[in-house]
Amino acid sequence: MNEYNKMKLRCPECRNSLQWDKTQSSCQSCKREFPIKDGILFLYTDAIRTRIEAGSTAKGDNPGPAVLAHKVALANIEFHDQVADEYDVDISTAGLRNKPALRRLTRALSFLKEKSGGSFLLDIGCGTGAGLVIARDMFKNTLGVDISPKMLEHAQRKQLDVCLGSCYQLPLSDNTVDAAVSLSVLHHLPDPENLIIEAIRVLKPGGHLYIDFEPNHNAYQAIAKSFYQKIPFVNRCISGEKRYESDGKKKETYKLAEYGHTFQTGLDPRSLKEKVRRKIAVDFDIYYVDENSFDEPYKISATMFLFYLANFTFNCIRKPEFGRYFALLIKKR
Repeated sequence: MNEYNKMKLRCPECRNSLQWDKTQSSCQSCKREFPIKDGILFLYTDAIRTRIEAGSTAKGDNPGPAVLAHKVALANIEFHDQVADEYDVDISTAGLRNKPALRRLTRALSFLKEKSGGSFLLDIGCGTGAGLVIARDMFKNTLGVDISPKMLEHAQRKQLDVCLGSCYQLPLSDNTVDAAVSLSVLHHLPDPENLIIEAIRVLKPGGHLYIDFEPNHNAYQAIAKSFYQKIPFVNRCISGEKRYESDGKKKETYKLAEYGHTFQTGLDPRSLKEKVRRKIAVDFDIYYVDENSFDEPYKISATMFLFYLANFTFNCIRKPEFGRYFALLIKKR
């Protein structure tokens, strides 16, 4: 990790500066110690997990939501550690790699660079670093945060600066990040608005947060009413649940890790906008996306077939708000 990013990182508990050595980093104020394993700094520790599980969050959230967020976080760690070795080539992530999606992401990162000056970009839930690989050619400094150690190992092999941390307790001070992205992350959380609020905390005034590759509840709900209830097998195949049916534990882990898919049928960006703007002052723009390319595998093509069939049957997916995915551009005031 470069010296700039070391200087930026803070204790996730008290947000004071860290002192580094070869095997760990320690907080100069609260004296907490964070291990460095295989070159990756672990800022999401067992002690923090225990605190969240007990519901004793510093911001006074009720224990119920805190316990659920903890369980979903642990499921995401377990599930993404299991799939990390195949993540960059797996069918389930093909939508992140098709040509229209990559062009859209490149345009978005160029916009963030232009607006921010291109000094420092934070990737929240960076995974194996697909977004950071593009961003590092545009920004002087980039940093990725994720909770899966195995995913971060793959990111590190790409010579990316990453650390292990929670999207609910970003290890950075207020008003210190020029631009931020979070790609295909919100639907893994039971309370996605809290990621946005935490990201806005670390952004400088006028800074932008770009979010993309999120399943649109409006479109998926239309499909659910017409097809999934009548043909459950189709739903299980498209969602990815089918592959884990033979292993009960993996199936339950998958369902929790894909919380927004399995329990909410995607996310409603308008509802998300309302929740965020009740708590913080931001400019919040929603973009609906329905791009497809012929290099996508059969799973994505099958999904498109159902969307177009529903379109002809119910005449409801021609509106922009029924795009399969949505992106968000949020500016801190």
